[in-house]
Amino acid sequence: MVIDGLAGTTMGQFATNADIDHLRYDVTNAAYHLRPQGGAAIIGVGGARDIQSALLFGHEKVYGIDVNPIFIDLLQNEFRDFAGVADREEVTLVVDEARSFLSHTDQQFAVIQMSVIDTFAATGAGAFSLSENALYTVEAWQIFLERLTEDGIFTVSRWYNPTNIGETGRSASLAVAALLRLGVTQPADHIAMLATDKLSTLLISKQPFTAQEIAALQQLSTEMQFEAVIVPGVTPRHDVLARIVAATSQEGLLQTIRTETLNYAPSTDEQPYFFNMLRLDRIQGGMVFGASDEELGTGGGNLKATLTLVGMIVTLFVLTLATIVFPLLFGQQNASGQTQRSKGFVYGAVYFSLIGASFMFVEIALMQRLSVFLSHPVYALGIVLFTIIASTGIGSYLSDRLPLTRLPWIFLYPVLMAVMIVVIQNVLSSLLVTMITASILTKTLTTILVILPLGLLMGLFFPTGMKLVKSANAAEAPWYWALNGIWGVLCSAIAIFISIYVNVSLNFMIGAVCYVLLPFCILGMYRAQRTAETRGTRVGVVQEASPLSS
Repeated sequence: MVIDGLAGTTMGQFATNADIDHLRYDVTNAAYHLRPQGGAAIIGVGGARDIQSALLFGHEKVYGIDVNPIFIDLLQNEFRDFAGVADREEVTLVVDEARSFLSHTDQQFAVIQMSVIDTFAATGAGAFSLSENALYTVEAWQIFLERLTEDGIFTVSRWYNPTNIGETGRSASLAVAALLRLGVTQPADHIAMLATDKLSTLLISKQPFTAQEIAALQQLSTEMQFEAVIVPGVTPRHDVLARIVAATSQEGLLQTIRTETLNYAPSTDEQPYFFNMLRLDRIQGGMVFGASDEELGTGGGNLKATLTLVGMIVTLFVLTLATIVFPLLFGQQNASGQTQRSKGFVYGAVYFSLIGASFMFVEIALMQRLSVFLSHPVYALGIVLFTIIASTGIGSYLSDRLPLTRLPWIFLYPVLMAVMIVVIQNVLSSLLVTMITASILTKTLTTILVILPLGLLMGLFFPTGMKLVKSANAAEAPWYWALNGIWGVLCSAIAIFISIYVNVSLNFMIGAVCYVLLPFCILGMYRAQRTAETRGTRVGVVQEASPLSS
């Protein structure tokens, strides 16, 4: 049986005409009332509800895009008859990350819809607070807006609380920032938002909303008892939203929200943490200063996640002190009660701590930056980890065949490493722009070529450091291993914290600074060795010439 505009839809899929009306007048489908025809792109297919909505309103071509192949497989197989979209000629189901697909497709869409693609349960629990999301950044929304037809609309539905604008405010901020980057001088004319008790739908038009379209949205709000949260030409009743949509520059936008309790600044690829809206200066005694539980909303989950991360860092730091630092300070004492350490031990300890920390800072930054480039965090995790581990292993193997312990190379290659990190950081920024439309194979090969020289150089430091210290006191080598490992673990958590509350690039910079400091450690290690040789007090069973001899 055919029902009202959904050719091929059966009674099993929509039991009554009321179900059709529910789709037609659902707040998430507000954009279809203004753009009922043309092409539509659905980001996150779920159970195909949004695809059915696009078909119901009359869109001739509908793309359903989902990064999870399981959802596409279910719509094409197990739930094929129930969903009723896989057999429709108008529907194309795509397994891809939406940002990647919309970057390289030549299709233009009248509507691009992203409707509650993250579950409220996970958001409320803070599960996404520590996870980057490439779909909710200014750069991503800029891509989506560019894929619209000249009068197209990008629509985003998120959870809504009239007493706590939370995600609503940050979504509006993202919309303003993306429009400003596209050269729009009056973003307020391009933005509308309708809401129910728990859900808001943001509409971003590529062209300013016309008087007729504004009237249609107001009429829809009246008929369906939606709240017209943002309407062009009308000042929003919420003061923060009013100031956000009124911004006409990036600087003005940031300035107007600078003193708010929550962080409404638009998330970017440098800080792709849309769901974490906490400000560090507002956290006092495990609570958000100046915010009640009701005002905090899902920010309560953000707070729990942040406190968990801070607790992890503190715990790792305490364990570092208890298992490594204190035993080093008070262990292995001689008969007079003095700790027995070689003269260059402090320099060696700092050296191995620095290379452990810098490795982790750079690795975390690479994975976070390349997760956008490679279109999926899983690809970034697998490809980046495999490449960096394999290349560092090769670098360690080659270190025996290189004159790294000789002058001037011993002081030059740490500086070369720091320079390469800065270069790679800038190269990645360019790749995200110029190669975002390339195939996944091309992106994978490019990623390997970019990381390979970096990993090869990283692999030189540990074995070379061991050559520098082994002749002083062979018994100290396990401590160097331990320091290298513990600082790597500790800095992995610190790197995540920095990415969330500062930006990803700072991790690259910290890694580069760590390598710049290494020559000072090497110089101290060398001088300590020479002093020990001169005094004839070297400890160890093997005596050999200084590794810095040419």
